[in-house]
Amino acid sequence: NPFENINEESPVESFNHLEITSFPDNQKAWAELLSRDPRGLNWPELSNLSCLETINGFSIYDGHAKSRLRASKYFGIYKQDDAITFSLGNDGFSFDISGLDYMQECLLLKMVLNAYSTTFMGILGRYESNVMTWVRSSNYKLIDRTIRYTRLLLSQEKIEVDYVIVAKAIFESSVEEGESMVEKLVRKFKSQN
Repeated sequence: NPFENINEESPVESFNHLEITSFPDNQKAWAELLSRDPRGLNWPELSNLSCLETINGFSIYDGHAKSRLRASKYFGIYKQDDAITFSLGNDGFSFDISGLDYMQECLLLKMVLNAYSTTFMGILGRYESNVMTWVRSSNYKLIDRTIRYTRLLLSQEKIEVDYVIVAKAIFESSVEEGESMVEKLVRKFKSQN
């Protein structure tokens, strides 16, 4: 589940939480994360998905995630002195970041998290031909990725489908929980050939 929002009627608890340590107030935690106070978009077409009230409903202050801790272990990422530390229960490891500027620290963290998520998706078997097939087509970038991955996998089977036709198929299709849109579209177009 995505991060739950305390302003939702029946939020489903997520396994993932973000906590900005040393900030016991949600407003201050958001300001620390963004380096400014959050600003919402009150656009009617967004159905209040990004208004300030919605943003503030995502609790990221110190202690909030731990108060909702399930029976599983707590995974943490911390910047301490000249190291970025990852911990899971009593286990952990650190990356030495001495000599790196802030941008390099952020890039290192992003690269490690990308490698972790990529490895985890591989363990779950969510690859085909070195392509991650589990793409949630929830914005234009991810819709484009779904189209490109679908076309790539089909081309390996010598099946060519126009970009626009795949795009239309995405908007005409839906996926169940635990189902991949890319895999569903590949099956659909393979069955038509």
